[in-house]
Amino acid sequence: MDLFEEISRSLRPHPSGAQILLEIEDERNNLEQAIRILSGNGGQPIKYDFMRKEEPVIVLFYLQTEVISESVLKLTEAGFNKIMAINSS
Repeated sequence: MDLFEEISRSLRPHPSGAQILLEIEDERNNLEQAIRILSGNGGQPIKYDFMRKEEPVIVLFYLQTEVISESVLKLTEAGFNKIMAINSS
């Protein structure tokens, strides 16, 4: 099991919003691009935390629940491969 899988298994629903765990593994898919995608989807990230700062970088975004499905779709279309989404409890 890799670190992304370990972190994804440990996540629990946030009481007031959705979360997206994202692995950023190359220059083409960087943090700025992910933020731009999420912001352009009407889901300006409330905040994000680095779960790992070395490559591959793993970031946990906190978003509004109503934009989670569209956000995952947009990230996938942009070439991000390791994504895990959790809606609020």
